[in-house]
Amino acid sequence: MTEQEKEYRLMRLVNAAKDRNKETHGCLTTTELGRPLGLSASGVYKELCRLGVLYYYKGKYLLTLEYDFQGLMMYRHFVYFSKDGERKQKMYPVWTPSGVEKMRKMIELNRD
Repeated sequence: MTEQEKEYRLMRLVNAAKDRNKETHGCLTTTELGRPLGLSASGVYKELCRLGVLYYYKGKYLLTLEYDFQGLMMYRHFVYFSKDGERKQKMYPVWTPSGVEKMRKMIELNRD
């Protein structure tokens, strides 16, 4: 594969990831959700697990059945390449505007 072909493939992968992420525009990361509350991302996850909103499974925080399918959280995709040139992809959660509002209220009302 020529360098030009490699560059073209890379641009296609990056653009595909951007297209998938367009739907998450306006969403906040967990760090951004917690900042006004004085919490780190791990603090937000800990609180939401304690409140029964999230649970941890195989390295990911997932919404419990009660909160799933309410449009509170989505996943953003991140494409990168390992040192040996292998294409990798990670997903991380982002919170929709309604999810941000609901989670902040829940955390504020239920703080210890």
